[in-house]
Amino acid sequence: MISRCKLTTTGRYGKALPLLFKYEDCEARAMMFLAYMYFEGVGCVEDMPRGVSYLQKLVNTDDIRPGEEGVLAIALFYMGELYYRGIVVPKDNELAEKHWLRGAMIQKNPVSGLHHYGSVECQSALGMFYSNREFLDLKKAFQWHKRAQESGSVVSED
Repeated sequence: MISRCKLTTTGRYGKALPLLFKYEDCEARAMMFLAYMYFEGVGCVEDMPRGVSYLQKLVNTDDIRPGEEGVLAIALFYMGELYYRGIVVPKDNELAEKHWLRGAMIQKNPVSGLHHYGSVECQSALGMFYSNREFLDLKKAFQWHKRAQESGSVVSED
């Protein structure tokens, strides 16, 4: 995966694409890179539905390797955002909340060093979600903003 990562981080997305396809069914980082590339049209023709399909594939996989929990957490955050805003997928606040909750609670892996509380982005999103008038739950909003702040979020500081 290092050579594929190097190609994408050095901006050679077009060359990385065929290599990523080889690992799209078994590696979280490959699915995440493919989602990004198709969603943004980087190294390929923009195809947002295809990008979302890679994100969905990643969040629905049961086979996350040690060290890939952070990639899963990022995918869960983005899927939550897409459902919350109704981008490419139908607007669905329950699915947004479900994805953010799952990402916010991913536990620390001693090998990867992923933060104990889970995804800071998901925690902040939940704090904002429960602060929204439509889903107002001040106790939950405070809890998630507090966790996000403890995890280093500047969004949830105030």
